[in-house]
Amino acid sequence: MATINGTNGDDILNGIVDWFGDVPDTINGLNGNDVLNGLSTNDTLNGGLGADTMNGGDGNDTYYVDNVGDVVAETYNDALGGVDSVYSSVNHTLGYGIENLTLTGFGNINATGNGNDNVLTGNSGNNILDGGLGADTMNGGDGDDTYYVDNVGDVVAETYNDALGGVDSVYSSVNHTLGYGIENLTLTGFGNINATGNGNDNVLTGNSGNNILDGGLGADTMNGGDGDDTYYVDNVGDVVGEYYNDALGGVDSVFSSVSYSLSPGTVSGGQGYGIENLTLTGTANINATGNGNNNVLTGNSGNNILNGGAGADTMNGGDGDDTYYVDNVGDVVGEYYNDALGGVDSVYSSVSYSLSPGTVSGGQGYGIENLTLTGTANINATGNGNNNVITGNSGNNILNGGLGADTMNGGDGDDTYYVDNVGDVVAETYNDALGGVDSVYSSVNHTLGYGIENLTLTGFGNINATGNGNDNVLTGNSGNNILDGGLGADTMNGGDGDDTYYVDNVGDVVAETYNDALGGVDSVYSSVNHTLGYGIENLTLTGSANINATGNGNNNVLTGNSGNNILNGGLGADTMYGGIGNDIYYVDSISDQVIEYANQGTDLVYSSVSTSIEWLPANVENLTLTGTAYYGDGNNLNNVISGNNFANALYGYGGNDALYGYGGNDSLIGGDGNDSLTGGSGVDTLWGGAGADKFIFNSLSEGIDIIKDFQWTEGDTIQISMSGFGATSLSQFSYNSSTGALFFDPSGITGPTQFATIENTPPGFAPSLDIVLV
Repeated sequence: MATINGTNGDDILNGIVDWFGDVPDTINGLNGNDVLNGLSTNDTLNGGLGADTMNGGDGNDTYYVDNVGDVVAETYNDALGGVDSVYSSVNHTLGYGIENLTLTGFGNINATGNGNDNVLTGNSGNNILDGGLGADTMNGGDGDDTYYVDNVGDVVAETYNDALGGVDSVYSSVNHTLGYGIENLTLTGFGNINATGNGNDNVLTGNSGNNILDGGLGADTMNGGDGDDTYYVDNVGDVVGEYYNDALGGVDSVFSSVSYSLSPGTVSGGQGYGIENLTLTGTANINATGNGNNNVLTGNSGNNILNGGAGADTMNGGDGDDTYYVDNVGDVVGEYYNDALGGVDSVYSSVSYSLSPGTVSGGQGYGIENLTLTGTANINATGNGNNNVITGNSGNNILNGGLGADTMNGGDGDDTYYVDNVGDVVAETYNDALGGVDSVYSSVNHTLGYGIENLTLTGFGNINATGNGNDNVLTGNSGNNILDGGLGADTMNGGDGDDTYYVDNVGDVVAETYNDALGGVDSVYSSVNHTLGYGIENLTLTGSANINATGNGNNNVLTGNSGNNILNGGLGADTMYGGIGNDIYYVDSISDQVIEYANQGTDLVYSSVSTSIEWLPANVENLTLTGTAYYGDGNNLNNVISGNNFANALYGYGGNDALYGYGGNDSLIGGDGNDSLTGGSGVDTLWGGAGADKFIFNSLSEGIDIIKDFQWTEGDTIQISMSGFGATSLSQFSYNSSTGALFFDPSGITGPTQFATIENTPPGFAPSLDIVLV
């Protein structure tokens, strides 16, 4: 090996050949602007302080550069001769045919490669390393180093100790994955290229193309810039955002294996700013939150919480028990067909929202089971074909569960429910029941749940409505409905159709509107006193209590129970069945019918009919005339027939009857049987008929009655009220057998007073024998 040293001047130094041939040379230029030329061996060239030109020739040559004017290059053929290295203490760009460049010293200097596959090595300063066109390997060492990558074969990495030395950045115009110890990666140019981080907390920045940014394991910050960018997030500390102008550049998507929010964070424009889509990956129970854009949020197979934020968002949780938060009427929530089998999903919405079919695959709300309204606004909730649980807020809500067997609770407020399935359940909790007046509209049979006040049947079907313990308002449809208000003081209107009502509270009101009254024959079953409302035809008393039934202006059918009932049909042509018990009937029309069967008690009819003879119906015992009625006929039972203050004609027929004329000039005919006839005030005409009859006089001032057929031989008697007459002895009574006149003389001084005439003047009549004092 030969060592060749120059002078302090400008030297031209060449390698030497001795008798052994060409040997490795060490050529030192020292001072001056030197030219150093090696030969074919592995030479070392050091130009010294000047601006030197060095060419090592063939072989693996080494160059030392200390001046930015130094030029190191090898000729074309030399490039085939070896692997050459430059050690530079100043900025340096590799010349032709040089492979490796190492920066020395501590200065912040830079290294630039050439078209070869270079190895660039930095010093402990802040270096910029740009390998050029080849597949380069770059290691900046300590310091905050910057790398430029333009070849997918470029390798950038720092050793373990170097990683402690600074924050390093790569600028790449091709797909690139950060090597060990590198923190930042920025994509350059316009190409659709990708950036991948490492285990550090990386900063990845995209270009204007469509980039895929994956920060790796650290807490990474990623900004894709313009273009349709895709981000992969695997750390809750990862931050993804785009700048304001970038947000106009494309549709960006995040794929995250951890809970992640696109809402504002720490990058310029806010975390998630300008990002549209977020997809959760893996199987963990993680959550996704959107931002102010119209986001598309997609869950994984775990139990996810998806909150789209302020925009009109589309959310699909996939498998698992997923929870959605909705705050925009344009939000769409749905799960795919197979996803619908994966769990029980819930939506919490602050706006009116429907789970019924929409625009996503499977339909908006497809596969969603539960919907809860939040806040205090008057908003509405609609279910889908599933068995939904729908819960209102404190406002006035409309809840419609849709086709499934739904459970609905409106909470506080005046809530409205729509029911279309017999399995639907509507109820409010104890405190909610204090919050408002709630209404159900049902197209199927329905029973009101706790805290609900009103129930309206819809459609045309023959369906039924049942109330609860509240004061309910039940309204039927045009079909034949059964309405049962329950324990409260209920108001019921069946509408058109043949409706049936159940009444159990004296405060219950049953009525139909004018047009409804034309629509059918309606019936009330009541366990309490009840008066029929407008448009109702029939009333049946239930149970065994002593209760009463009153009709209206229609032709009513009133039916009693087993107790003692009062039945009053009102103005129409009514039919009344009292049943078992001692019943009372009020009759006001010649067309009224009273029907009783044998052995059903002792019954009484009050009749105001005045246009014809009133025949007492079979199995009814007693008749009292009211108003201006004047005819009253009994039957073959033991009747009590009472007149009024008009001139009555009372006929007992068979049985042992008691006839009372009261006021007016009455005609009383006992008929067969042992009858008692009391004419009352007025000049009454009395026929006892067959049997041992009793003619009763209660006062001397009642008038002179005419007894038409007194037969002492049949056991007839005249009964005198001692207190009414002031009588003390039968000797005070006398009889004129010629005229048939009967007299009473209380003292024998004032003279006798006639009180009756026995028109048939029966022979052998004697007051002492035929008058009875009581």
